[in-house]
Amino acid sequence: MEITVTGDTLTIKGSRQEKHEEKWRNFVIEEVSYGSFERSITLPSGVKREDIKVSYKDGVLELTAPAPKEMTAHKVPIKIEEQKK
Repeated sequence: MEITVTGDTLTIKGSRQEKHEEKWRNFVIEEVSYGSFERSITLPSGVKREDIKVSYKDGVLELTAPAPKEMTAHKVPIKIEEQKK
């Protein structure tokens, strides 16, 4: 597996191969599946590549990147005006 960050794009590339063999009487059945994949994700502005953390455990790839402070939510007050009758 390979993970790269170029500008604001994070790219994950990898390949997989799986073999399955089954013996039955005088026969051997073997199945092989394989393939490669590539995914690109646009990162929000302000994400620093040095803050990105990646881990892989039990077949699960986990990627975390802290959101920049500019992206934190803030409440916007609503001005309520009385309707005229």
